[in-house]
Amino acid sequence: MNYEQLYSTFLHASGVSTDTRAIGKNNIFFALKGPSFNGNSFAEQALKEGAMAVVIDEPVMDSSPSVFLVENVLTTLQELARIHRSNLDAKVIGLTGSNGKTTAKELFKSVLSTSYKTSATVGNLNNHIGVPLTILNTPKDTEILIVEMGANHQGEIRMLSSISNPDIGYITNFGKAHLEGFGGVEGVIKGKSELYENLQLNDAQALVNGEDAIQMEKTAGLTRIVFGSEDSDYPMEFSTQNYPATVIANDTRFVSELTGSFHTANIGAAIALGRIFKIQDSIIQKGIASYKPSNNRSEWRRTERNKIMLDAYNANPSSMSASIQSFIEEAGSNAYLILGDMFELGETSAEEHQAIVDLCEPLECEVVLVGEHFHATHSQRSMHRFKSTEETLEYIKSHPIVDGSILLKGSRGMKLETLLPVI
Repeated sequence: MNYEQLYSTFLHASGVSTDTRAIGKNNIFFALKGPSFNGNSFAEQALKEGAMAVVIDEPVMDSSPSVFLVENVLTTLQELARIHRSNLDAKVIGLTGSNGKTTAKELFKSVLSTSYKTSATVGNLNNHIGVPLTILNTPKDTEILIVEMGANHQGEIRMLSSISNPDIGYITNFGKAHLEGFGGVEGVIKGKSELYENLQLNDAQALVNGEDAIQMEKTAGLTRIVFGSEDSDYPMEFSTQNYPATVIANDTRFVSELTGSFHTANIGAAIALGRIFKIQDSIIQKGIASYKPSNNRSEWRRTERNKIMLDAYNANPSSMSASIQSFIEEAGSNAYLILGDMFELGETSAEEHQAIVDLCEPLECEVVLVGEHFHATHSQRSMHRFKSTEETLEYIKSHPIVDGSILLKGSRGMKLETLLPVI
């Protein structure tokens, strides 16, 4: 189709929306389809709710200047975002990785927003729909835009990178996440590295942790900014203490509110970005310190009876083993691990769940395993096993935990945070 008229309309709109329940006045409504919904059915309602225009791919409305009938609404949304990105004055930072994407994004935003008009992906809108929406809803006065990109199969980061075309790209790590879709760890590395391919194609810069050998190898032919190692552009020391996660650079301590030394690489990346954008260390310190973890991510909570490390937003073998090890160092006596199933591991699922159980074998703490996958594991020592979060809830009601330190860690679908009222 000819995008000129649609883009001209977009430039006069207040933003874009895909949900009539949250549509803003003078938005453009994109009638997306899904397995259980068809946005075309709501196009007329969108205009009544105040939309400036609607984009549909079924002839459900009469032709008019406010109705754009296209071949495919999703690809139109993506192409419009691609066009808009090419017209943005903002510097774009793109990031992906197996673990810690959202935490890195929030750290970047917390540091850069101290000195620049900064926008970033909202929540976890980091997929084939969320990335275009992020770009199209970027305020006009934005100076730096941070785009988080998630993926669970090959080719997805390539597509998202082609839409966002970052000026600076950062990969948090290559871990054991979405193994089923990527086809194993090597597939994860290949899939995430599609961001590096885009950077090379556009002669953009890669922000790289010099302590990560695989990242250094994968970026050898790129224009890169290296942090962490002694001979890097921004040398720094990643503290091994778990709370607070801390980085030391130029004899300056950058102290966060995060728990877990595994967060220090992302803190280091945020410090490096601050320096790239000429922000004073004292201001970067404030930016790092002001980020408060939330949304069930590495978040210490206190209840009337216990101290809880709530990390129930997501889980994969890499993040779970790191969380367990840092928690055990921090927890002290009367520690409990409540671990929920990890999803999207494909053929390696049984092996990876058993590996986590093996990791827990020598630990001096109570272990509670939740979900069908963990239920099928075996151990030499006694561990509580429940097939569902609901079963676990009932057990804890009748066997309350008092004065304990508890790690809640599992994939989003396990909803381990529903245990909070009883612990």
